[in-house]
Amino acid sequence: MNYLTLAALAVFVAFLLMLSSNATSVSEASFQAGDSYLRLGGGPSKKSRVQTTRSKGLDYSKFSHNTHAIKEKLACDSCHKFPTANWKDVRKGDAAFPDIAEFPEHGTCINCHRKQFFARQRPAPIICSNCHVNATPRNTTRFLFPSLGEAFLSTTKDRDFVSDFYVAFPHDKHADASCDDCHQTYQPQGNSDAEFVTNPPKDLGERFWLKKGTFKTRPLTHTQCFTCHNKESEVPPLPPNCDACHKPKPAEKRAPDFDKKLLASLGIQDWWTMTAWRNRSSAGAFRHEVHSDLKCTQCHQASTGNAVSLKSCGGADGCHVTATADEGGILNYEVDQRNASASFVCTKCHIGFGKEAVPASHVRAIEASKKFLTIEYLVQVQMKVPDNADYSKFQHTSAYHARLPCALCHRRESNSPAPAMPGGNAHLPCAGCHVKQLNDSSSAICSNCHSNPPAATLKPFPKLRSFRMTFDHSRHVGINCASCHRPSRGGVALSIPVGINAHTTCFQCHKAEAKAGNRDISSCGVCHQVGPYVRTGQMTRAFSVGFSHAQHNRDEGLGCNDCHRVRSGVQKGSVTAPQSLNHHAARSAFSCMSCHDGERAFGGDDFSVCKRCHKGSAWRF
Repeated sequence: MNYLTLAALAVFVAFLLMLSSNATSVSEASFQAGDSYLRLGGGPSKKSRVQTTRSKGLDYSKFSHNTHAIKEKLACDSCHKFPTANWKDVRKGDAAFPDIAEFPEHGTCINCHRKQFFARQRPAPIICSNCHVNATPRNTTRFLFPSLGEAFLSTTKDRDFVSDFYVAFPHDKHADASCDDCHQTYQPQGNSDAEFVTNPPKDLGERFWLKKGTFKTRPLTHTQCFTCHNKESEVPPLPPNCDACHKPKPAEKRAPDFDKKLLASLGIQDWWTMTAWRNRSSAGAFRHEVHSDLKCTQCHQASTGNAVSLKSCGGADGCHVTATADEGGILNYEVDQRNASASFVCTKCHIGFGKEAVPASHVRAIEASKKFLTIEYLVQVQMKVPDNADYSKFQHTSAYHARLPCALCHRRESNSPAPAMPGGNAHLPCAGCHVKQLNDSSSAICSNCHSNPPAATLKPFPKLRSFRMTFDHSRHVGINCASCHRPSRGGVALSIPVGINAHTTCFQCHKAEAKAGNRDISSCGVCHQVGPYVRTGQMTRAFSVGFSHAQHNRDEGLGCNDCHRVRSGVQKGSVTAPQSLNHHAARSAFSCMSCHDGERAFGGDDFSVCKRCHKGSAWRF
């Protein structure tokens, strides 16, 4: 045995002796552990001694934020220091940004867990396995930190990772962003012939097998969030405020439409597929890719806070229910099959739920579809109309009106931009439900349309209030931008069609009874949806001083497509805009710096031309 081997053996023996010693008597001892270090003070505090006493029987191989953050009420920054020293190393070059990208240092844990750190456990104290791959004097390698996203999830240990937190993301406060900014179709099939995520058996038949393009992604790192929420922009919440977005999961859990055993039979080990599937609480087999013609907002509605409501696929406003199965409704077909055989399993939409009894909501949806808009239905509704309701205010959102198609009341017989008031023909179709009220000339219902009832003088068609305008640029890519947007405010801004006058432009294509393929594009519902009307103004920040559309068009010869990209969807962000946070824009994003780079943008080392874009004492864009 040579001297080097003996020396190494001596160091290792000394390390074991230190671990086996009484930890509370160690004074000013220190040891190195990778890129983190530990400095031990005197004996533990009173609080740490109490916690150590209570810790018997706990499994220290599994770290729990609920124990530390909820029970012990520890603040995030008591363990996580922002930013960690390695933030420049884990994200290289332009992609680097200050972040928490490493486990806490030993010093944050030792005050409470001194006994566990120096437990007589081999090959190392079990608490070390939370952070270290193989905690030994020669190998201090740590696992990757969860904030690294896909790199973290690609490791064997972290494939089954389930976070202690959920992300509280207020969709309503990000309504100006496009859904596609954060959510993309995961593992799409595209033009490939491979339809399934894994190869199915040859005798699959009608059994379920997971198909590609089923799920949508969500951000796994802070990259997109920190583009706006950073120290320079001062848009709250700022990066150090972990608990502003990361909230402990609630105790109650929704029953997912998911079968654990199915994963093994399908041979799926992908983390994101498993995580997204576990969160499916309704139609577990719903496939986003084959519904690409739908807008996100047709099924998902952002409400206050983190909530996003989901519309029913087969209810009154759904697509998969018809009066009879012969008309193509898959809900009708599956219910008929279940009624014929109790062993039939609904696999078109559901995984585990398909084995349960047909819910009453499905039966009601089919029955409603059978009688919807028939004379019998109108008579039944008319009989249910209450006598004491306030008929002086018409509401599209009422339980009766919300189910009716726009074309039932608003029938276009000309290309006039001003819509006609309904009820011109003997008060039909209003009289189908409100015959009792309309027979009384003094009824408040008359004031909805007539300015001075019982006189026949009609009010002008009301302004848009209870409906919002929806426009999908991706369906109009063949139309020149100038057809709708013209220079405004001396060329600084571009006009946006608004009000009744917008119909003059739209009706050039959306004529009465116009169709695109088999789709009616003349109905009100093509462009309008129930909701608050919010118009993008020409005085918004996008048209603020420091930027002029006219100058960039005239001096630089730029067109709309040089700066704006069309995305699918009817959100306000269906057309991208260069990011004004040009110093911090994401690498994949188009920003002002895409053209204004180097000295041309900032004037060299003295930044002498910052005032070209930044104004005022706060240096806002």
